[in-house]
Amino acid sequence: MMRVRMLASAAALGFVAMTSTASAQDSDMARSGVQFGIMGGVAFPTGDGTDGVSTGYNIAGVVGFNPAMFPFGMRLDVAYTSLPFDTDNTAIGDGDVKIIGAWLNALLKFPATSVSPYVLAAPGFANFKADIENADSESETKFAAQFGGGIMVNLSGIATNIEAKYVTLFTEGDRLAYVPVTVGIMFGGGGRGGSMGSRK
Repeated sequence: MMRVRMLASAAALGFVAMTSTASAQDSDMARSGVQFGIMGGVAFPTGDGTDGVSTGYNIAGVVGFNPAMFPFGMRLDVAYTSLPFDTDNTAIGDGDVKIIGAWLNALLKFPATSVSPYVLAAPGFANFKADIENADSESETKFAAQFGGGIMVNLSGIATNIEAKYVTLFTEGDRLAYVPVTVGIMFGGGGRGGSMGSRK
């Protein structure tokens, strides 16, 4: 019985130590301003360069630096977008336009306790390819840019954001452009719940 009690006590102490270490690491990350997360949603094609494609989807992984004491931040987005061909209006057949890109954003934040709006703009590069069924196609890499904004909502331990951006690829002729509207989950950062806002 004594041995069981000793083992139980050791296990409890170990659990408390692990929890304290994890909390300290999360707190250190929050104070450092480092933030990471995932985002996903719909992508709406726009402009003459997207004739023949329809609404698709966009997913992204993000890593940012958003100190609580400053209204400015940085965020790296790595995103994948798929815009399927509109088979009702084109004779191309099944397939989609695939876009993989990376953008380094500058953020302007408007700190608040629970809801923090922000705007962003970024240069980047994107690789795109028209993936057509039973046909060979080559990919191209072009300079790209994006700008937009969103709202960060602080939750318990994490934060979620709703964001809309205009993304354009500087292709020859008509530019390929689309508008992703996404929802994301963010961890870390410089504010309560990993938000972009300041700690009150």
